Amino acid sequence: MLAKPDWDPNVVCPQMKLLAVVLCGGQSKRMGQDKAQLDAGAGRSLLDVAVQRFEALATLLSSNESLFSIDKIILSVPYSTSITATPVLGSMLIEPLADPAVSNGPITGLLTVLRSAQQNGYDACILTPVDTPVLTTEALHLLVNCYAANPEQVLCVQRDDQSADSPWIEPLIAIYPVSVITAINDAISQSKFSMQRLCHSLSARTHQVPAAQCFNVNTPQDYDQISEKHER
Repeated sequence: MLAKPDWDPNVVCPQMKLLAVVLCGGQSKRMGQDKAQLDAGAGRSLLDVAVQRFEALATLLSSNESLFSIDKIILSVPYSTSITATPVLGSMLIEPLADPAVSNGPITGLLTVLRSAQQNGYDACILTPVDTPVLTTEALHLLVNCYAANPEQVLCVQRDDQSADSPWIEPLIAIYPVSVITAINDAISQSKFSMQRLCHSLSARTHQVPAAQCFNVNTPQDYDQISEKHER
């Protein structure tokens, strides 16, 4: 079933460009190896799953006369990374974009991709981590439709096992307009690196998603949970 749009389809609006971003940063200390290359079954890595999810979303948006389009996927990677090649999947352009040598965690990666988006004519970035293999294309489609109601405000996923007024959100499964670049840069200059704190300071809206879809593969035990349905 297709996601119902939150905008009036009878109102003609200029199409907005979303830059799709797979977050591949982090040191994977708890996992002990690069999570992006972990086997997700059916001959795919976790990175493949994340990329294919965005490719499917792009197709869905283009086939439903959405206000938004996706034509490129960025792999947000650390300054020193083992990811040197992009997955060979669909026809969409896929490019790695490295954080600067001095990084303060995810907030640095977010600022880097937003600056790239702004420089290349994109209106916003839609982010997902590489280690959320259960997240669905349909969930992202619903997120995009919700974002359309106010595309000048950050929109973050919130697990549906959290109350609507809970302060806990998922700032790495979110859509950020390029208009927040200055605010993010100011937060970094003030040594405020928390993504939760950033999103609350930006009065981010939230969109609830089934809690299971927000599952992160952070440890070997987490990986065992998603590996039970396929042979490694």
